[in-house]
Amino acid sequence: MLKFLLLLVFTVGIHAKCYPSDDSCFPGAEDFKDLENRLSSSLVYPKNVVEWLGIGPASLHNGRLDTNHVPYVATFANTPDDVKEVMKFVSKFDLLFSVKSTGHCYSGNCMSQDSFHLDLTKMKNISFDEASYTITIEPGSNFDALYALNEKTGTQSVGGMCGTVGPVGFSLGGGHGPLIRSYGLGADQIVSVDMILSNGEPVTVTEESDRDLFWALRGGGGGTFGVVTSMTLKTYEAPKQLISYSCNYPLKTTSDETLGEELLGRWWSEIMPSLAKEWSFFSILLPQPIPTEMNIPEFDKKTMTGLASLEGLYNGADFSEAARALQNLVGLAPEHQMSCSFANHTSLKAWHDTRWFGKVPVKTRNYMATSFAQQGFDGEKVAKIAIEAIINSENMMSSFFGIQTGGAVEEGSEGSAVSDTFRGSVMLLETDANWITKMNDEKEINWTKGVGDDVHNLDDFKGAYVNEPDPQIEDFEDRFWGDKFEKLQEIKRRVDVSDTFWQWQGVYSKEKPTNPHVATPSSSVFRPPVAISAFSRCGSHAE
Repeated sequence: MLKFLLLLVFTVGIHAKCYPSDDSCFPGAEDFKDLENRLSSSLVYPKNVVEWLGIGPASLHNGRLDTNHVPYVATFANTPDDVKEVMKFVSKFDLLFSVKSTGHCYSGNCMSQDSFHLDLTKMKNISFDEASYTITIEPGSNFDALYALNEKTGTQSVGGMCGTVGPVGFSLGGGHGPLIRSYGLGADQIVSVDMILSNGEPVTVTEESDRDLFWALRGGGGGTFGVVTSMTLKTYEAPKQLISYSCNYPLKTTSDETLGEELLGRWWSEIMPSLAKEWSFFSILLPQPIPTEMNIPEFDKKTMTGLASLEGLYNGADFSEAARALQNLVGLAPEHQMSCSFANHTSLKAWHDTRWFGKVPVKTRNYMATSFAQQGFDGEKVAKIAIEAIINSENMMSSFFGIQTGGAVEEGSEGSAVSDTFRGSVMLLETDANWITKMNDEKEINWTKGVGDDVHNLDDFKGAYVNEPDPQIEDFEDRFWGDKFEKLQEIKRRVDVSDTFWQWQGVYSKEKPTNPHVATPSSSVFRPPVAISAFSRCGSHAE
């Protein structure tokens, strides 16, 4: 009988979180005051309008989430000791808990309605160790800081294109960027992780100390096994210079309605997959060039519709080799090329700072969907879907981003939780809508979901990226991790016994969390409107 009751508690009662509406278990004002006295920051109850100005611990970068992901209470952590105190408190009262690193979780999965929310953005320390050639970084630090340290130390690190995204959340979910084909994904760079477990216990996780947990942290997603307080990452000696190539094409012209389909079909199916791993390309499709951010004088709105922008970086210093490897692209439809050129750069930071698609994001409303193109995919088929969607979209801030994978990304499957569909892909395709007003939510979400599903349903498109998901995907276990999900669950049960880190589209021990994106929010809070600003696109990440 006792065994039965214990089993019942484990399978049924373990997820019975204590919510603010339950006076029988929820902590009282004195409990919260006692916790606040032990913290270096105040507790914030996000009814305060200051939160929605983007300066408080309950703010996110996606304005769409401002009214349906409202924590009950939130606080900043300045040190690991703050994290320990919060975790002990959350564990004692069995509260719903959420945590973020920099707030770029555009899906909202790093912040739960009515939760105790922990914000790590003030933990910004970063340092370089020359002896081990590694960089140790806290979760609130970002790629701007990482690339600045790279510049100072003559090193080069795997990172993303958005300067305000944090390497910690980025790496926990996989991590893509311009150097992944040379060195592997962000997850592959992790050497060790300092984290606080759900019971407040600090641990340092390495391959030697806990092989399974180390494996899970490399791709299993943020806010899942513990609160990461710092991470040590591999870094590399930087070349003396880097070479880039940029070229733009119209998607349609008055004389050639199928130009983009044929051009991108050849680029994606033939030319791009054959490039040396030193080359890494972004393929960006837009309704038109972005004013003030893209200078393409050849683009004629009277005769041209839509834009394909191909942006590549060569991680090497041999200009002749770089150009030779790119001959097929340089010779691709030369009569339709616009503003195409090679350029030299003194560092990764120097190149990154010049890219229009890597600028700091503004707080628009956002929705994304992703899928991985497998080897041998039909580039012309996906181009047809993408082009028609872009051209027929009424939103000038709609876009498609194709991030080239392959090369070193294919390696290391056994050493990480990153899915085999990611490892075996040749491109990650992101469908991305950005907009300003709430009245357009339904239209833009339906556009993104519909087109994202059309792409995913094509032959040789599989999976979804855990850091940049459609938040309404119900079969996320298979889409994100495939056959690796079962092992992730086993590790989760061992490390997070009480399932404290319990979030939608995250690894769970037993009971699947409820999808908050189809539920009615439990509270409604006024926020001031977001100011209209220019388009700027950045990735969304697990924390």
